[in-house]
Amino acid sequence: MNKLKLSDLTYLFALNSRANGHAFADSFGSRRKLAPERALSGRNFLLRSDLSSSLRNLNRAGYFAAFLFSLFFLNSCSGQEGLVRDIEEFNHAVANAQPGNKIILANGVWQDAELLLVGKGTAEAPITLTVQEKGKVTLEGQSYLRLAGEHLVVEGLVFKNGYTPTSEVISFRKDKETLCNHCRVTECVIDNYNNPERFDSDYWVGIYGKNNRFDHNYLVGKRNVGVTLAVRLNTRKARKTII
Repeated sequence: MNKLKLSDLTYLFALNSRANGHAFADSFGSRRKLAPERALSGRNFLLRSDLSSSLRNLNRAGYFAAFLFSLFFLNSCSGQEGLVRDIEEFNHAVANAQPGNKIILANGVWQDAELLLVGKGTAEAPITLTVQEKGKVTLEGQSYLRLAGEHLVVEGLVFKNGYTPTSEVISFRKDKETLCNHCRVTECVIDNYNNPERFDSDYWVGIYGKNNRFDHNYLVGKRNVGVTLAVRLNTRKARKTII
C-alpha cells in the first residue's frame, strides 16, 4: 500500500484555500504558500478519486441489479416451463416432447379431456406428464388417458365426477399396434369414475406392452360392469410384460 507523504497532505489541506495560493500553516507551524498549479493538481486528484469511487459504486449496484433480474428471470422461466392450460397446448407439447421434458397440467378442472401421450424418452431421461399442484388438478366429465411409446412417466392425475367414453380410463396403448413399453403410472387416483349405465362394461386400467409399472395409485368406488385393472396378454409383445 502506498503511503501519503507529508507534502501530499499539505496539498490536501491547501484545497481549503483559494486556487491562487493563500498562506497556510503546516504541521510544523511554518507558513508556506501553495502554488496555484499544485493546488489545482490536488483538486484534480480528489476529483479523480471521487469519480473512481462513484463509478465503482455504480458498477456494484449494476451488478447487483443484474443478478436480481437474472434470478427473477430464471425462476419465472423454470416455473412456467412445460405448463399447459388446455388440450391444444397439451397436444402441442406432446408433439414436441424430447427426452427429459415435463408436461405439466395447470391447476383446475380439465373437462372432457382426451389425453394422448405418445413419445420416446430414455431410461435416464423419461418424458413426464404431471400436474402443477397435486390435488388441484382433476380430470372430469368424459376424460381419459392413453399412453404409447417408451420411457414415459405419468403422475398425479385425478379422475372423478364422470366416466370414460372408451373401454378404459387409463390405457397403456394408443391402438392395437402402438403399445407402451418401460412406462410408469404412479400417484394417480380414479375415484367413483363410473358409467351411469351399470351394465356397460369398461376397465379402469388396461396394461399392455412390456416392462411397465403401475404403483402407488388409489382406485376406489368402481360400480359398473368390468374389472378395475387388467393386464392384457393377447399379443406377443404383451406376453413379455413385467409389473
